[in-house]
Amino acid sequence: MGIMSDIENFYGCYILVSTNPKFKGRTYIGFTVDPNRRIQQHNKGMKAGGAWKTNNKGPWEMVLIIHGFPNEISALRFEWAWQHPLKSRRLRHITGKSRKETSFSYRFRVLSEMLRVGPWNRLPLTVRWLKEDSQIDFRADTLPPVHMPITTGPVKCIKTLSSRGKVSDPKEPEEMQPLDDESTDDSDDNSEPDDISLSDDDELSNSYNGNKPEEASLFDDQPGTSSTGGNTAKTLLINDQPTSYCVDELKTISSTSSQPPSWCSVCHEELLPGKRAVNCLYPACSACSHMTCLANHFLASAGETEQIIPVEGDCPLCSEHVLWGDIVKHYFGCYQNPKLLGLPDEKDDSKHWAMDL
Repeated sequence: MGIMSDIENFYGCYILVSTNPKFKGRTYIGFTVDPNRRIQQHNKGMKAGGAWKTNNKGPWEMVLIIHGFPNEISALRFEWAWQHPLKSRRLRHITGKSRKETSFSYRFRVLSEMLRVGPWNRLPLTVRWLKEDSQIDFRADTLPPVHMPITTGPVKCIKTLSSRGKVSDPKEPEEMQPLDDESTDDSDDNSEPDDISLSDDDELSNSYNGNKPEEASLFDDQPGTSSTGGNTAKTLLINDQPTSYCVDELKTISSTSSQPPSWCSVCHEELLPGKRAVNCLYPACSACSHMTCLANHFLASAGETEQIIPVEGDCPLCSEHVLWGDIVKHYFGCYQNPKLLGLPDEKDDSKHWAMDL
């Protein structure tokens, strides 16, 4: 068994396998914000919050989980497509389950394709095997993108402090109707939600803020903001809860240094109030940039100027490689403890060589 991993703001989609001899091989796909709590609920039954389709068919094992989604909406869309691949317009190229395939093999084949198509192929996802003895290797032609690690071991979900000092404790949403071996593809409640019918770029942008592009953009400030004490206030969907945040307040919680620089590390223009600024994840680096500038810098470096959301890039100041998804999570309060990213302790007084340039 791998080492326990601490993860903040956890959103994941999992697959269960029944070990009950009467239902051996039965699978179930679901969404969770806490896999340890969720598997207990499934095995205790509906009275404990488990799903009706897993009730009295266990014990169940949570074999595999995909996590790293930026919010609940993004994860739920992934869950729906994984449950209904033949109805998802993004997965029309996938053939149905063959007679020779087990339910789990089929679900894994669908997953292999999902991780390689938009918008999911650009998200900072992790493929985690919770049961190593059930691990299946990806075929060479269906490997996930290189920025998606394949790992093993349990996870521990950590609560984070919001910008207002309140503990973020996401709850499980009401159960949707997952597809298992008993369900059919003809049920009316399995039709694809209207808000999934978006372009790749629009859906990917929504994955990071939970709103339609015309309602709120991750990058640019939109009309309709209100003024509160001279600062710009916006309503964003954080942990899927509409919350009014002061832009300056968001910039403050994303800072890893006591005094962020006054100039954008990319365009070298002044960082004015009301413009969202993001910081380098490395505590020893003082880089601070306009969110749009850093995104365009990453896209230009990767030759992906036609895209909206970057996947990864190098810090313009210290040149350390970072995932865009981690930059966004840091902006919203995650990774205040650099050890969660495997980075040097913030108390390390060693100064990066770039600081002397």
